[in-house]
Amino acid sequence: MFDKLYPHLELYQYGVGNLDYCHKTLTPILEGVGDEKILAQNQRFGDALGEAREVKYNYENQKQAGPLARKKAAARDVQVDRNLGLVYRNVDGFAQMEGDSEHKTAAREMLEDLLPNGVHGIITQTFDEQHVTVDEFLTRVRQDYADTLQLLGTTPMIDNLERLNTRFGEELKATDMKKVPFSDFKAALAVAQEEFAKLIFVVCAHFLHEPDERNRVLAPVIEQNERVAAYIKRRGTNPEIDPNTGEVIEDQDDDADDEPVDTDVTPDADPVPVTE
Repeated sequence: MFDKLYPHLELYQYGVGNLDYCHKTLTPILEGVGDEKILAQNQRFGDALGEAREVKYNYENQKQAGPLARKKAAARDVQVDRNLGLVYRNVDGFAQMEGDSEHKTAAREMLEDLLPNGVHGIITQTFDEQHVTVDEFLTRVRQDYADTLQLLGTTPMIDNLERLNTRFGEELKATDMKKVPFSDFKAALAVAQEEFAKLIFVVCAHFLHEPDERNRVLAPVIEQNERVAAYIKRRGTNPEIDPNTGEVIEDQDDDADDEPVDTDVTPDADPVPVTE
């Protein structure tokens, strides 16, 4: 029943902002009290709060960084698709020439070997699969068809495709950053809440027979609880608190200025594969 103290307090569920504000405002008051046990517990509370702040920062940051990295990768995917198509159409233009020529023969051999079914099957793969496939295409075309690229004047296109695909790979790695699960944030917050509860109980024990002094010392906590209660009554959910002022941070439309995400585009149909 008493393994956890925080549930026994008549307080709402304090978040990191609430706790941070209480710690900042309580510390000078508690230093004025000067009791060693209170100060030691306030230090433990501060340490646990610091850990919760760090985990919260990492958790919230990944919610912003993950979609942003994915947005960049999606836009780069469109560029890779477009430039791979340009390479195909350029070489296929030589392959479809009337009559016989060195250029036509070289173009047909290259396409029959590396892109016999066009590019549709590549650009409709998942991001990671497409990146690997294009990388393999670039490796083989440089190793086996360097002379053909030079003959057809396609080397600059291949260089550009390689540059884009390299960036594509880097942006895909950014989307695979180490994730901070919500359970980690929840656990760190629970530890900070518990150390906060212990602090309140230590203060209450110190002023066991002095209720007016208890209320004076713990005034920042009472103030926070009243603000949270007012917000919940108005909005029905716990607020985000400015740790420096203790004021409620009102909801804002963070997505109002977001640019639209580029969507992947696929050609209606590839040029007809090379046939004899």
